[in-house]
Amino acid sequence: MDAKAPPLPPARVSRPVEAQRFAPLDPRFQPMFFLAAAFATGVALGRVLPHRPLLWGISAVGVWLLSLSARRSRAFVPVLLIGYGLAGTLHLQLAETRSTPHRLRTLYDRGVIAAGEPVRVIGRLVAPPERAPERVYLDIAVEHVIAFGHVYGVSGRLRLMVAVPDAEARAAYERLGIRYGQRLQALARLVRPQRHQNPGVPEYDEYLEQRGYDLAAVSKSPLLLEPLEETEPLPEDVSPAMSRARSVTSWLIRRLSMRVLAPLYDVKEMLEHDIDRVFGEAGPRTAGLVKALLLGNRHFLDARMAEALRAGGTFHLLVISGLHIGFLAGALLGILSWYTRRPLGRALGTLIPLWGYALMVGGQPPVWRATVMVTAFLLASLLFRQAPAANSLGI
Repeated sequence: MDAKAPPLPPARVSRPVEAQRFAPLDPRFQPMFFLAAAFATGVALGRVLPHRPLLWGISAVGVWLLSLSARRSRAFVPVLLIGYGLAGTLHLQLAETRSTPHRLRTLYDRGVIAAGEPVRVIGRLVAPPERAPERVYLDIAVEHVIAFGHVYGVSGRLRLMVAVPDAEARAAYERLGIRYGQRLQALARLVRPQRHQNPGVPEYDEYLEQRGYDLAAVSKSPLLLEPLEETEPLPEDVSPAMSRARSVTSWLIRRLSMRVLAPLYDVKEMLEHDIDRVFGEAGPRTAGLVKALLLGNRHFLDARMAEALRAGGTFHLLVISGLHIGFLAGALLGILSWYTRRPLGRALGTLIPLWGYALMVGGQPPVWRATVMVTAFLLASLLFRQAPAANSLGI
């Protein structure tokens, strides 16, 4: 009698990826994470590799075309990642190329305009006015510079500080009615770059460049500012032909952005006035702290309080960052969950205020990263897709 064969162990059934609690860290399931890592690697190598944007651009296009032909082979993923790495190198080197002949910074480097000399600039506000004690900051996209009797058609961004030392100057500034998108001309003096002696403190030029500014300037009085209407002719010494091409190409984008952003910036200004009114009895220190925490305006912070926060390592909490966006998204989603169980309603009720807040506070890169990540997470949930954290982080 034959002995019975031992029973075979039950076959181990692998769970599909959709049923797993966490998606594996694999390019097939979380591609955006790997693409973002490749792009960041290219950015990091951009300063080490030779400054040849044309070479890296042609190489990136060539590698991407090669990846299309190899999309059914095992080489597809490595080739695609190399292409994104080359794109990161190209992005960095293009961002550092600021030596175009008509750039505002180029005129300064060539000595055409000099620090301390009076210049007249004509441009448009590309950000809401930032109020601060005894001054107002204006971000101007410069179109023309008039210096020493010569007119230069330029491009670039100028950080203009307008002094408002007393009530009379503040009243004069308020009468101008300057708002986001306003076209104006200003008489100012360029600020000489300062060199800090503290280790670890970036140079003033680097500080401006990191924030997208070409130069900084100072205007001693609001009386040196003059708003210009859209239909108002340019000053006599500026030829209309110099700005016709630029105005035609950017008119549509400018109008759309003004329709969306101007109301948000008006709300921000209204909130600043409301904070002053509500916390007026508590003192300017409390009002300044609330403005920094909620709206990102740190100009009204008390110097002693700011130093105490730096010493305690908590000064970063006053910068609107991904932490604020995460708290706001969680609060909105939690509140809406009490009123509706529909995923679409909760997603829209969270994303619309979230994007409005990010635009209103003049979002920095951390704000945009967090906002896009929350958007990707909620949209993936709406489409009944998994929303792996690494993939959302890559986006």
